[in-house]
Amino acid sequence: TEIYTLPYTTLFRSFAWWQWWPHLFRPFSQGNSGATTATKQTLTLVDQSNKVSGSNARVHRRVSLLFEHPEAEENSESDQRQAVSALRDICATPDVRPETPQLFTKLVYSLRQLGAPALRDLHRKCEAERVCSANHDNAKKALHDAIPMLGTSSSMHLIREFLIDGHIAPATADMWLSSLAFVAKPNEDMLMEIKPVLDLPEYHHKALLSVSALVHAYCRSNDCSDSVEAQDIVRSEERRVGKECRSRW
Repeated sequence: TEIYTLPYTTLFRSFAWWQWWPHLFRPFSQGNSGATTATKQTLTLVDQSNKVSGSNARVHRRVSLLFEHPEAEENSESDQRQAVSALRDICATPDVRPETPQLFTKLVYSLRQLGAPALRDLHRKCEAERVCSANHDNAKKALHDAIPMLGTSSSMHLIREFLIDGHIAPATADMWLSSLAFVAKPNEDMLMEIKPVLDLPEYHHKALLSVSALVHAYCRSNDCSDSVEAQDIVRSEERRVGKECRSRW
């Protein structure tokens, strides 16, 4: 590493330097030939200004610098068509291929734009085999795998609804409940939607840790003392867990 000290008053118009990487790549050459990597970097002065501009506008509210993913308030017909198109693309590939992960990612992003009624209608069409002309099981499995990855209040509503109605296979229900622990940025609406699952006798044991992790993720970026839904879940779990953390169900 070379260090250069320049006078404070020195103004350089341009810098250029080469950097050679010492690693030599010798494929099938028995050491007689090969290739090295070199990079050239150039730094050029474009403009100079001593003026600093500012604004004294009033600050109305302060928010985190973390990027937020707002949910769409309305679902257009084009959003639903995109979701159906993504499912049909998956149906068109009967086996796992290199493009399968990309198709599944497309499906997840398209489903995130849908509200609970649109998701329910799409699920109903998949169950009735009205989405694809063939490989209907692929569409059903892809949709079931994608729902818990949406991370929206609409997906939580659908999960709660299906668990309460019992219209889902036990293996799928277990997968959905386990996935709750991996929701990165839950909001209070999600807590409200999933809270009734704790009162289901057939699922409360499996939902306990996952819902707790969901609340923990919410409280890391929000003030839980002001959250009615978070406090209700905590009190509900405290009633069921004794001092020695033994379940009272």
